[in-house]
Amino acid sequence: LRDTILQASGQLNLEVGGRPVKIDTHPTPTRRTLYGFIDRQNLPSIFRAFDFANPDTHCPERYENIVPQQALYLMNSPFLSDQSKKISELSGKNAAAEKARIKVLYQMLFQREPKPVEIVDALKFIKAAKVGDKEKTYSQLAQVLFLSNEFRYLD
Repeated sequence: LRDTILQASGQLNLEVGGRPVKIDTHPTPTRRTLYGFIDRQNLPSIFRAFDFANPDTHCPERYENIVPQQALYLMNSPFLSDQSKKISELSGKNAAAEKARIKVLYQMLFQREPKPVEIVDALKFIKAAKVGDKEKTYSQLAQVLFLSNEFRYLD
């Protein structure tokens, strides 16, 4: 999920090899999650929230685990907030008009055109924003799209 978020926002570092990085620090490193440093004695909260396997034991099979803490972690995550800002900025560079910018966001996140009802809902959300808060509103829209089931799960 973390790599997909970084990829969608254009931030994923695809460098192969090298030293591990602490992916739970802020600002978040853009290296792939595969290169995340694991401290066996002090597992970061991000790993616990997503039911990371105990690094001291053998784990040949993982079970599906979806708990509310995962959604809450993402909703309040500085990482997701930063990536939402970055993808919002990218969408603004690629399209100026509101409707076109919404289409760019959907294309970047879901690789599809938004449905007419999705465009209407997004436009209502953006128009409800205060006059000076348009960029913040686009960032919030991007965060909502990142949190959607369509982004997080493959059909």
